[in-house]
Amino acid sequence: MKKILILGLCFLIASLAFGQNRSGTARTVEVTGEAQVINGDMPAAKILAETRAKWAAMEQATQVVVSVDTIVRNAEMFDESVKSQITGSVTAFQILDEGLDNGNYWMTAKATVEPEAAAEVLQRDTTIAVYLPMKKIDGTVVENHAFSEEVVNQLVSKGFDVVDMAMDPEISKQLLEALKANNMSRVREVVSRYTAGSALIGELSVLDKGKNVGYATITFSIVDGTLPYRIISDGKVMKSGTLAGRGQGATDETAAVALSASMAKRDGVILASEVATRILSANTKSVRIELVGNTELNKYQELRDVVKNISWVLSLQEVDTKTMIVNYPEKTMYLATIIGQSGYKIRSFTDNEILVYPR
Repeated sequence: MKKILILGLCFLIASLAFGQNRSGTARTVEVTGEAQVINGDMPAAKILAETRAKWAAMEQATQVVVSVDTIVRNAEMFDESVKSQITGSVTAFQILDEGLDNGNYWMTAKATVEPEAAAEVLQRDTTIAVYLPMKKIDGTVVENHAFSEEVVNQLVSKGFDVVDMAMDPEISKQLLEALKANNMSRVREVVSRYTAGSALIGELSVLDKGKNVGYATITFSIVDGTLPYRIISDGKVMKSGTLAGRGQGATDETAAVALSASMAKRDGVILASEVATRILSANTKSVRIELVGNTELNKYQELRDVVKNISWVLSLQEVDTKTMIVNYPEKTMYLATIIGQSGYKIRSFTDNEILVYPR
């Protein structure tokens, strides 16, 4: 009787565990990590290789790519707050193989990742998902055209990491259905799959103006276009508006192409600038940067000049001869990384403060 009870209990536990595994969102992936062994310090190399492997697992599980060589430049960049975020994302880690190769320690490992938690760590505040298809007169949809490509190029030139949602046909279909139904909660749900902090959503509708222009019948085609759009950040509509244009050509097809091209030239930079203004103002935070240790004035001025030239540093206010406050729209970890790549050693950083040793 005891054996039956024990077997039944084991079966119940196994069933519950299996059910949790099936209903959960965790993903198990195989990854590699590598680090140089400096001054014979194998433990430090192992720690860094494991950190790199875990970061790679998070990227693979979420399909969000943030260059590990950029962020994980050295183990010191990972203060306790960042390590705890990785720990919360990677719930299991098993080394499968390891070795040394030309002074580098390497490992292959199996890692179990919670994608939602990992995406939150990896997400850049200036990542934006863009979807601006053109619906032609006959009802067909063109997802990449002159206007949409110009807006994407303008956003990239402004420093945004752009995700073009037109590259995924299934997502495109779901977005079109949500836009037609004016279901913004559904739009936000679909966009969130890209773990982008923001989104620009709209549809350029092409309308036939006909052949009769009031004083005569023309032999070429004239079309009008309207593009209602929404700028979304953190699940909120930051701005909505409508752009309009006109095009003409020998056929409806060439007229639609001319419409998109004319709007690209006239309105592309305007819409991209509107996006940048809304998104950056919504995400900007103040970060205090302090030079510690040797605080000679020339050292501080050197650091100040470096920080002023970093992309996305929107403003810089000097507090005293060792401290400045900057407005920055991305994660503080990225700002600290860029300062570190400029030859400085980062003592520590939090969401709103970076302590820097002089170089």
